[in-house]
Amino acid sequence: MSQLDLSSEYRYSNVGTLDIETSGFDGATDDLVAIGVGYYEANGDTAEVEVHTQQDYDGDEAELIRGALDWLNNREIDTLATFNGAGFDFDFLVDKRDALGAVEITDILSWPDHVDLLAERKQALGAHREWPSLEECLDAYQIPKSETTWQGKALGNTMFGEELAPEYVSALQSGDTDTLDALDAVVREYTRTDIEANIALYEYDVGREYTPSYAR
Repeated sequence: MSQLDLSSEYRYSNVGTLDIETSGFDGATDDLVAIGVGYYEANGDTAEVEVHTQQDYDGDEAELIRGALDWLNNREIDTLATFNGAGFDFDFLVDKRDALGAVEITDILSWPDHVDLLAERKQALGAHREWPSLEECLDAYQIPKSETTWQGKALGNTMFGEELAPEYVSALQSGDTDTLDALDAVVREYTRTDIEANIALYEYDVGREYTPSYAR
């Protein structure tokens, strides 16, 4: 089940979204490379999208989290839509915050109207079923997808975490600005397309439409 009808419960006039890019699954030990955030008003033209990366904050992951959350908090968001936010993104951010001792960051989980578009599909499918990927959900609605390439290959979560993220952090720490600039551009494109995909999927799930800017 890659399509859902969330129009009765989660159909709001505007939506925010969040997606993180990391080197692994453990917020206490793995690197937080980027946080993408987005905002869209129903029936509008193009969503607002902002990608915050380690480069923006000189490698300060606490400030990276703070900057992304401030961006969201500065907008009138009725609901926050994520794809596996409850299952990964929020837990990683909380663990990262705690590992950094950044106790002043208190609003990671302060979204009472959060809708996790993957969790809703898991609930509808029931246990012991294969969960759909974001790409499969987009395909079900015939929403165009975007492919980010790096080193001549399609960039996916595994390649990002195991190969790109370590190179990114190494370039940042060593002051290799040429390499960092090139990698940062890839990170931004990769994260931005996920943010636009989240918004498009939410809009279709609640009975509206949105064409991501990368497909126009």
